[in-house]
Amino acid sequence: MTDTRDSSLDLTVPREADVVIVGGGPVGSALAIELALRGIRPVIVERRNRIQTENVRARNTSIRTLETCRKWGIADRFRAARTLPREWHTGMIVRNRIDGWDLCPPIFGGRPIWTPFAEWSEIGAEAPEDLPQYVLNRVFRERAEELGADLRRGFEVEELAQDGDGVDLTVRSVADDSTHRIRAKYVVGCDGGRSVVRRSVGIEQIETEPVGRLINFVFEFPNAWEQLGVDPGVLIFVLNGETSGLITPYDGDRWRVGIGPVPVDLDLSGYDLIAETKKFIGKDVDIEAVSFTTHLIQKRIAETRRKGRVLIAGDAAQAFPPHLGQNLNTGVGDAVSLGWMLAGVLNGWAPEGLLDVYSEERIGISHMLADASLAIDAGSTEVWRELASDPNLEEDTPEGALARERVGQGINDVMGTGADGLVYDHRFTESPVVIGDGESGPAFDPLRYQPSSVPGHRAPNVWLSDDLEHPLIDLFGLDFTLISQGDPAEAARFAEAARAEGIPLEVVEIADERVRDLYPRDLTLIRPDRIVAWRADRVPADPKELISRIRSAGSDQLVAA
Repeated sequence: MTDTRDSSLDLTVPREADVVIVGGGPVGSALAIELALRGIRPVIVERRNRIQTENVRARNTSIRTLETCRKWGIADRFRAARTLPREWHTGMIVRNRIDGWDLCPPIFGGRPIWTPFAEWSEIGAEAPEDLPQYVLNRVFRERAEELGADLRRGFEVEELAQDGDGVDLTVRSVADDSTHRIRAKYVVGCDGGRSVVRRSVGIEQIETEPVGRLINFVFEFPNAWEQLGVDPGVLIFVLNGETSGLITPYDGDRWRVGIGPVPVDLDLSGYDLIAETKKFIGKDVDIEAVSFTTHLIQKRIAETRRKGRVLIAGDAAQAFPPHLGQNLNTGVGDAVSLGWMLAGVLNGWAPEGLLDVYSEERIGISHMLADASLAIDAGSTEVWRELASDPNLEEDTPEGALARERVGQGINDVMGTGADGLVYDHRFTESPVVIGDGESGPAFDPLRYQPSSVPGHRAPNVWLSDDLEHPLIDLFGLDFTLISQGDPAEAARFAEAARAEGIPLEVVEIADERVRDLYPRDLTLIRPDRIVAWRADRVPADPKELISRIRSAGSDQLVAA
């Protein structure tokens, strides 16, 4: 296992910064990368002196997050950090117990772990990946520091106060208890579900009543596959009359099991996690507890993500059950969205109102994913309870074999359908910085991703070669990109107007029928977060008005040419 301990705590902090990011986890590090790539050197204030490895937390890294890593130049580094052998990362094994019977063939067998229903290459330019959160955090943090982010470890936020020009942040050193003050133009709280930043500025949360609690139990399982006598895998779903859920290795001898849901008020002081885990395993084996964490099955979404010059992102802004595996990926999406918008404000080409657009757009995504996760939890819990009630499920008889076949089919019906639309088809068609062209995209389907270049949709990838080596998105710039498939003079007129307003823009001239199939208009403008902002066959008579709209400074009545 990789040793992520830092050698020492920092003892000082800068007095001033453009941006202070509170929290050096994956979301804070992702935001730091986005800002640093655009010439802004943020200060990251992190209370821990090392990245925690005791609790694995997230590990499903989606196509979108990997595409972001590709943009940052670290996709290969990310994959090289994999903690388990590549050949283990195919399909979800489904058994009554690990030392028991297969209930059905591996779901999505032969395909990458966390794969969508569709082939990954039909959705994006990078396959999903399985990587413990602490390893992802290390890769992100290293990249942020390479780009110039200033990480200060061992400082906790005590208070903050803002005025019209900036924020005064008071931090305390955990090394010597000294206090320090930083003056920042903006502060972003990426400091988790108990966010000090969120509470300090009085941002309220919309909360549902918790319906249960999930337990994440981490344990050492030395020589696991030899003890079990079965072939190794990464993702194992277990269902029997005593328990159900995922049990997975993730780094060497380290394993994690998700236990629950259990009652919210369950007294865990006498709860035997070892015994509960052996209900998944199916035999008496040598395992040793490492740690456990719990989280409530509920939705918690911040009412806003901005109060003046203070913003929040990631778990500080949202929390929902992990059934879609999208909590971390949603946080990275927050960072990508906020990164370009905040950089635009600081670099002088966008007004502060653009930060309200960040809040509006991302809150909508949070509610969609949270509501879907709660529905999946409620539905799957009921299905698992019904399937596991078959008294023949674990009998070594013909009746038992029939029961297992029926249960396996039921599990496959639930888990083999995918949720590609919910995970990958995020739309911002009503955003004030998106200009529609009068056309509607395909009807939203929570199960299937449907590529479209209608404004507000994510710019779809197109493979420019049959070997899946040359994706269209590699031609997109760091900031705005204009895809031009028509008269170059039209693209030049738009580019001239954009640059006159300080908008960073790259023009991509392309003539390829594969691109034209998904991008039917001559001009398609793509935002830095790869959302289609506008498209048309010609530039409006007054392109300045269009440019004002896409940076949140123009008329809401502007229409596409």
